[in-house]
Amino acid sequence: QFQELGYDKSINTCSDGTVKDNCRLDNKPLVWGSGSLSYFTDTERQKVFEMFASINKLVNNNKAVFKNGTTSWKSSGDTRTINIKHSSMDVTILGNFSLTTNNVQPNFSKTGSWFDYFSGESITVSDPVAPIPLTPGEFHIYTTVKQPTPKAGLVTGIKDEKSEASIFIYPNPANEKLFISLDGQPCMSIEIYLYDVLGSEVNQQIKYSTDSRIEVDISQLKNGLYIMRLITNDHLKKTFKVVISK
Repeated sequence: QFQELGYDKSINTCSDGTVKDNCRLDNKPLVWGSGSLSYFTDTERQKVFEMFASINKLVNNNKAVFKNGTTSWKSSGDTRTINIKHSSMDVTILGNFSLTTNNVQPNFSKTGSWFDYFSGESITVSDPVAPIPLTPGEFHIYTTVKQPTPKAGLVTGIKDEKSEASIFIYPNPANEKLFISLDGQPCMSIEIYLYDVLGSEVNQQIKYSTDSRIEVDISQLKNGLYIMRLITNDHLKKTFKVVISK
């Protein structure tokens, strides 16, 4: 639910905010209204909403292509591709779902000019199967007919938020424990949220400390890439990519 806003509460979230297997049918937090998650005032979540809206617009403006085009795809493995051929426009979609940079074989349907939907930039394809390197989580939608370019900045990498104070995490990759360094800034409390690569919340903790270092137990998490969101009691917010490798 509310996928277009990056809804990150587990389907097993309980009414009291904990996550348990027997809470699947409990009421889940809403994204609007008094006492809600306030997603509609979150700039980053609005980017997710606008990204989904942009993809829907591409499909709605080219219904014949996406409905009647000849489609082939690679639906397994770390890298995925979708290729659509139609008399009015061809489409190639590439994605890297692994934790490392990978080369993706695009299998473009023809040589010549193709257009990156989100950036609006053109590329010249001379070899339809020449591999394209993609960083973890990177994806592209290429079309043979230039489309109206969506708002800039909707598809970006994960960057730490700027702040006068510095927060660091270590070690990374981590094993059983992860440490948060507040760079000499004691903090009464810090909210810790961990999300998997699909955006689902897998761990939530609130830590209290008068020291400048906080220990986080991650022993129950599986190997993989996670997103860590930190919120301090003085409203400092930071986001990190965390790799767990045991």
